[in-house]
Amino acid sequence: MSDFDLFDEAVEQHVTPAAPSFFEDLWREAERRQRTAARHWRRAALAFAVLAAAATAAAGVLAASHFATATTLDQTWSCPVAWIGAGPHVQWRASVTTPSTDAYFFFTPAPHASVQDLGPPALRLDTHPGKVTWDPQRCVRSRVAVPLTPKGLQPETVVTTHFVGYTESDCLAAARILVRARVSLAHGEPVRAKVVVVNAATRKPVGYVDWSPSRIATWTSKCESY
Repeated sequence: MSDFDLFDEAVEQHVTPAAPSFFEDLWREAERRQRTAARHWRRAALAFAVLAAAATAAAGVLAASHFATATTLDQTWSCPVAWIGAGPHVQWRASVTTPSTDAYFFFTPAPHASVQDLGPPALRLDTHPGKVTWDPQRCVRSRVAVPLTPKGLQPETVVTTHFVGYTESDCLAAARILVRARVSLAHGEPVRAKVVVVNAATRKPVGYVDWSPSRIATWTSKCESY
């Protein structure tokens, strides 16, 4: 008899025979544990999905709130002024939204002699697409406090979407001017702007514009307006 047979014979009498349903119970228990583990995984996955959805929704609300919140830009720039004819002149053109044009504001300290042509803009506002553009090559940022008011100027022009819709002014200025603009934006588009131009040396006002896509009002001094 081999060693294996002798070992089986010695051990067999001490081993209790397995119940007929042993393997069936074993597999039933294994299946129960598998179902329990699966339920735990499903609950964890569901909780994670809920948290992820909540985080995504919160991010969407924050993004929408940030996008919808209006932004205000308030800057002052110092610009040299070009001489036209007998002295330095600045010029602006502005329009409200009408069926034939988009609203814009265009200011230049270097107007061309021909009124049909526009000089390089120191400040430009556009609504379609929405842009606020300064000219850092011609002008430099300034920390000088410039009051944003038409005080010292005369009311000049008011235009709306139902009246004229467009205005232009050519003003005698100084060799260097300060331009302060406070521009309100919504969804990236300029919706309101207050712009004042003053003599850099004396702070004497040259012009003031209250602009929006539906209404423009101007105050001037020594200007020709159209």
